[in-house]
Amino acid sequence: MKEKWTKRASYRLASTSGYIAKNFYPDYATAFRDDVVTTVRGVCRNPRIGIEAFPDIRRQEIRKILCKNRNWWVYYRIKQDCIEVLSVKHILQHVRTFRDL
Repeated sequence: MKEKWTKRASYRLASTSGYIAKNFYPDYATAFRDDVVTTVRGVCRNPRIGIEAFPDIRRQEIRKILCKNRNWWVYYRIKQDCIEVLSVKHILQHVRTFRDL
């Protein structure tokens, strides 16, 4: 399957990378971005690898997966022809509903 990034997901990836590069280490920003992209590529090969993101609303196509560094969630939707990346959120950010993405 191919990947499709929403505007929100693209913005969150770029703004988080920029923040990390500016306030911490540029190398860590690159590693973060690479980790997210690698995670998404893995999801494209096996879309059901993630867990259901919002079990209460019973929409099994909306899922999340933890990146390798174990600090960031990638939220995505399984569509018929692609994986739609919805958002990238830190594990400490409270995401209780779809609107919190």
